[in-house]
Amino acid sequence: MKWVELRRHSLVDKEKNLTPDGIDLAKWVRAQLSLNYDVYICSPLVRCHQTMEAFGFKKYEVDEAFIVLSGERLKPIMPRVNEIIAEKGVGLLEAFFQVPEALAVIGEWGGECLEGIRRVARDLPEGGSALVVSHGGTIEPAALLAKGTWDLEAIGGPLKECEGIIFKFEGDEIIDIYTARIKRWKNG
Repeated sequence: MKWVELRRHSLVDKEKNLTPDGIDLAKWVRAQLSLNYDVYICSPLVRCHQTMEAFGFKKYEVDEAFIVLSGERLKPIMPRVNEIIAEKGVGLLEAFFQVPEALAVIGEWGGECLEGIRRVARDLPEGGSALVVSHGGTIEPAALLAKGTWDLEAIGGPLKECEGIIFKFEGDEIIDIYTARIKRWKNG
């Protein structure tokens, strides 16, 4: 067996850097992590580096497969997405899943991420594990593609900051997917 654990970055400010609460949350979540991974990887974006370091891991690889892809293709559908958010009171990711035109883009993001997950798993030793810090909107679609559904409830809904998905592999096959929710924190 092999495990690849993806965690969403922590709380950020307007400049997309971790806030003081974001640093505290990541440090608090560290106690819920395995702490003995074989490989540590993060998205190229600074907020993911900051989260990995707040988790207590200073040495890690950077991998483009775990970045949020450009949202340029989503711009034409954003008015409809914003209407859904206002009408239904859902979050951005949940609204994307309700607009058919957005699913193609979300599917690409998830597909890139899922290919990265599979590559990381192939490179792990038997019994090995990896920790990856990535983004909401990338992790959820990868998990849903692996599960063969676009129903966010299949993973318990969108991920909050520092939550994640654990992909369990046997050989090259994903045999199970677990949602890693954080236990109660002061703001959550």
